[in-house]
Amino acid sequence: MRNYKLQKKHLQKRYLQRRNLFILATTLLITTASCDSNIAFNTTRADYSTANTISANLTQLQTGGSIVRVPNISLVPQVLKDAKDIRVALDNSKSTVPVAKNSDGSLTFSVGSGLKIDSDGNFNAIFIVDDQKSYFITVKTGSLLKLGNPAIIVTPSTGTVIKGGKVKLSANIANDAKSKYIFNWFYNGSTGQVPISGTSDNIDWTPPNIGNYTISFNIIDRATGATSSYTSPTALIFVTDSNNIISVSESTILRGKQTTLTANIPNVDQTKYQYTWSVGTSTQAPFSTISGNSQSVDWTPNNSGSYYIKIDALNKNTNQISTYTSTDPIVFVTENENIITTDPSLGNIVRGNSIKLTANTPIDAPDGSYSWSYAASLQAPFLPIPGSGKTIEWTPSQAGSYFIKTDIVDKASNKVSTFISPKAIVFINESDNIFKTDPLVANIKRGKYVDITANIPGAVGKDFQYNWTYSTTGQPNTFQPLKNIIYDVKSSTIKWRPDVEGSFYIKVDAVNVTDQSVLSFSSTTPIVFVNESTPLFKTDPPSGKILQDSNIDLTIDLDYAQGSTFAWSYGSSQSGPWTSIGGSDINMITWDKKNVKGGYTPTGIFIPGHEGKAAGTFFVKVDVTDKSLKDSSYISTFISKSPILFVERQDSTNSSTSFGQPSTTNLSPYPSLTQ
Repeated sequence: MRNYKLQKKHLQKRYLQRRNLFILATTLLITTASCDSNIAFNTTRADYSTANTISANLTQLQTGGSIVRVPNISLVPQVLKDAKDIRVALDNSKSTVPVAKNSDGSLTFSVGSGLKIDSDGNFNAIFIVDDQKSYFITVKTGSLLKLGNPAIIVTPSTGTVIKGGKVKLSANIANDAKSKYIFNWFYNGSTGQVPISGTSDNIDWTPPNIGNYTISFNIIDRATGATSSYTSPTALIFVTDSNNIISVSESTILRGKQTTLTANIPNVDQTKYQYTWSVGTSTQAPFSTISGNSQSVDWTPNNSGSYYIKIDALNKNTNQISTYTSTDPIVFVTENENIITTDPSLGNIVRGNSIKLTANTPIDAPDGSYSWSYAASLQAPFLPIPGSGKTIEWTPSQAGSYFIKTDIVDKASNKVSTFISPKAIVFINESDNIFKTDPLVANIKRGKYVDITANIPGAVGKDFQYNWTYSTTGQPNTFQPLKNIIYDVKSSTIKWRPDVEGSFYIKVDAVNVTDQSVLSFSSTTPIVFVNESTPLFKTDPPSGKILQDSNIDLTIDLDYAQGSTFAWSYGSSQSGPWTSIGGSDINMITWDKKNVKGGYTPTGIFIPGHEGKAAGTFFVKVDVTDKSLKDSSYISTFISKSPILFVERQDSTNSSTSFGQPSTTNLSPYPSLTQ
C-alpha cells in the first residue's frame, strides 16, 4: 500500500511538472477568441528544443475567423508528416482545434477572428501529435518577399492612361529573388478580382475600360507552393479619354486663329510637371512641337487640317516622362467659306447626279497637284474623291451632307498645304422615284414574278452594270443577293420570283464600266410584299384524302419558264425528313405509287413486294430549277404551309397489283409467295 501511495504521489508530481511546462510554453502565444473543442492534453514529452517554423496561407472567412493552410506537407517536421492525429493549441486554455491532412498534401485548420498576428505576418502555436507529443511552432503567413515602397511601380508614373493605352506594372522586390516565385496579377472589376495575363514580376497591361483600378498580386514559391498576396490600398491606374486629359478652348477654328490647349492629368500635382506640346495630322505622322511648356499653351495653326495633340509630362522630382496622345483629332482648322466653291452654288443635288468642286486657294499650283476628299464630319475619316485638278466633277455614291478637303503639293518644296471647308457644303439627296415596280403596288403571291426597275439619275446613255440585293430590315450589312431573278446584267430591270413571304427592301449597285465608280441606291421603305393569301399548293381530290393505293394530283401555282424542272417530295413536318414522290417538267405531278405483293413472274423470277404510299399526314415540298433564271443552277424551294396529304392505310389483300403463280415449267425450288 505504501509503495502504491508513493507511486501515485510521484505520478501526480510528474503531471504537475508537465502541466506547468505546458503553461509556460503557451504563455508565449497570443490570445485568440475561439476554438473548436475542449480536450485535456495527455502529453508524455514536450519538444521545445528547436524553434520550428512553417509557411502557410491565411484565408479570411465571411462568417468570421480564418483558415490556415500549409500548402506542402513535405516542408513540415517529420513527426507531423507521420502523425495520424494533429491538433493545435492557440492559447493557454485547454482548447484545441483539429488539423486536417488533405489529399493534395496540404494541412488546414481554423483560427478565430481574435487571432493576432505580428507585423511580419507570424503567429505561434503548439502542435499536438497523436495526443502524445507537442511542438512549439511559428506559423509564417506574411509576404514571402519584402516589398519596397511603393510595393507596385507603375509606368507611366502618374498611373494615368488614355483608354486603349498600355501600362507597365512591376513588383518592387529585390532582383535576386524574382526567379524563385510566380506572380499572378489581378485588377478590381465589377465582379471582383479579374486576372491579368502574365506570371512574372513585371507585366504590360491594357486596361479594358475607363475608370480607376486597384491592383493586386499573389506570390507563389516555386519550390514550396507557399503563397502570399498584396493589394494596393488605393487606386493605382486611372483610365480616361483624351478629352479629359487634353482640353481645347475652341476645337474648330479658322486658319490663323488662336486656340488654347490645357493638360488635365488627374491625381497629380500639376505644379510638379513640365509639359512639351506637339501636334500631328495622324498618330503615325511626325509631330511638330508647339512653343511653351506650361500646363496651358496658346496655338495658332498655319494650315487647315484635323490635328491630334500630344503632351510629354516630365515629373520634375523624378525626371520620369509620361506621354499622352489624343485617340482622335481634337482640333479642326478650316478656311473661310469661299475657299472651296460648288456648282450648283448651294451644293444640293440628287444622288446619281454630278457636282463641280473648285479650289479658291492662295496657292497657284498645276492641276496634278490637287488631291480631293470628303467626310460626313470633321471627326470622321476623309475619303478620296477621284480627280486631281483645281476644278473637278464628282458623282457622290451615298446620300448625306459632306465637308470637302483639298491637299495641294508645292512641287518646288514638296510641302503640302491643306484646305478644308468650314462647314458641310455638299448635300446629296435621295430621289423618291429611283425604284418602280410592276405591278405598281407590288403586293404579290409567293411564287409569282414582280418586275423591278431602277431609274438612276445620269445613267441614261452610259455603260452600267447592275447588282441587286434585298433585305427584310433595310439595315446595312443585311442585304443578300437576289438569286431567283431573270435579267440582263446591263439592264436596269429585273423579274424576281420570291420564294418566301415577307416585306422586302431593295438595293441596286450600279457600276460604271468606264471608271468603275459605283452608285448605290436602297429603298427607304419595303417595296415588295409577298404573301400566300390563296393556297400555293392544290390537290385533286381537293381534300387531299386518299387510300394508299389511290392516285392524287399535286399542283403548285407559280410562274415558271419552259425548261424548268420540278422535284416533288413529302414529309411529316415542314423541316422534313423528305421522301421523294418523283419529278416533272411542269408544275403538276400524279402520285400513283401502289401496294405490290411479292411473288413469281410467269418465267419463274421472284419479285419482292413493297408497300405503296406511306400512311400518314404530310407536307409537300417542291424544288424548282428554272433555266430562265440568271443563275440557272439556283433551286427555289417551296413548302406547303400546312399538311395537304392525308393517306389512310388499307388491307394489303386489296392491293391492285400482284404477281401470279410460277409457270408449270418453272423448276425453281421456291414456292410462289402469292399462294
